[in-house]
Amino acid sequence: MRAGRWAIGALGVLLVLAGPPSARAASGPAPPGGRVYAVHVRETIDPGLAAIVQGAVRRAEADPAARGLAIVVDTPGGLVQAAEGIRNALLNTRLATVAFVEGRAASAGALVTLAAQRVYMRPGSSIGAAEPIPYSDKAVSYVAGLFQATAEARGRDPRVAAAMVDKSVTIPGVTTGKPLTLTWRQAVSLGIADGEAADLGTALRAAGLGGAEVTWYEPGRGERVARYLTSPWVASLLLLLGVGGLALEMAKPGLGLPGLVGLVSLVAFFASHYLIGTARWLELTLVLLGAALLVIEMFVPGFGVFGVAGAIAVGAGIFLSAPTPGLAATYLAITAVGAVLVLAALARYISRHGMIRWLTLEERLGREQGVVPGRVELAALVGARGVAVTPLRPAGVAVFGDRRVDVVTQGEFVPPGQTVEVILVEGTRVVVRAAGSA
Repeated sequence: MRAGRWAIGALGVLLVLAGPPSARAASGPAPPGGRVYAVHVRETIDPGLAAIVQGAVRRAEADPAARGLAIVVDTPGGLVQAAEGIRNALLNTRLATVAFVEGRAASAGALVTLAAQRVYMRPGSSIGAAEPIPYSDKAVSYVAGLFQATAEARGRDPRVAAAMVDKSVTIPGVTTGKPLTLTWRQAVSLGIADGEAADLGTALRAAGLGGAEVTWYEPGRGERVARYLTSPWVASLLLLLGVGGLALEMAKPGLGLPGLVGLVSLVAFFASHYLIGTARWLELTLVLLGAALLVIEMFVPGFGVFGVAGAIAVGAGIFLSAPTPGLAATYLAITAVGAVLVLAALARYISRHGMIRWLTLEERLGREQGVVPGRVELAALVGARGVAVTPLRPAGVAVFGDRRVDVVTQGEFVPPGQTVEVILVEGTRVVVRAAGSA
């Protein structure tokens, strides 16, 4: 339980210290031409990247000298929900926004690019191919509408934007029965881009921001760590370790290490999702409540109600913390698989070694002492008093004189250090109770 207290305490410290990133303005005197903040939109667009771009917008808006925000795009796409968060930040900011496509603005990257007031493309770059995966009519309709609304907000042709998502939308002389992908020249000729540019400086000059000082937004350590921990593979591994460790700890209380690994993994999962904004106090409250119920189940074995309620609360917290419903379903599936694997491993162990060896410490003590107390010796312990050296939940170890013996209570929990009395011996089963109890 000490490991559990440390892990829960670590969660509280992380949440206090790793709150939403502050929007501090750049230090130093304001340059004569003002500042333009620039941020890269590279690799896969995920909630971590969305949090970084939103942090750049907040930083720029907090600087009185800021004149604009530039995004440099080269991405194969990513999660629509994450791109929608970036899109909303670009549409709602008071600053001038410029998108410079230096490579690919594919899929979700096209939506981010269309949200900027001015778009410039490097020769050889492309934009489009935003058909949602997995494909469904509902998903296509939603994403196409999102592209159309974004294009209309920036004065661009909504049909061209919709054709990037919906292959049934035809643009004479351009579409080929597939989701639309435009070269830099086609994008300029169709009004999706405002022009071509060899580099970001050229694009800013074309947008009227040539005299501004370019300040690159560098994400903080917390943002970088949060983006890594919230990537689908890492987040899935954290959940697998978390659920597996807690399941093992509940099945064999007192091991310590599995419970610590499980709690720390869940702390990392939820703290990182809190940092990127997909988990808030509702989700964290559900998880803390679920963890508390699971801890109660460890102390009150046999009822099951607390364990089931705790598992439901933790599952709800995981589902609500996921950036998308698809990832939520994946996370829950991984959680279930982790629990099943642990239980299957325990069942296999029990089938090979027997239930008694699993519920008691006979095997370990036999190795430590070289012998296991015989039945005659154990029978002589009736009425003897000793001290619990491990938690009895209900099984554990007590010391009688200089002898360490596996004992079990009648269901009560006895903390280590408590005086216990032997009330019954059945074969090798030694039943004790707290001294003084009825």
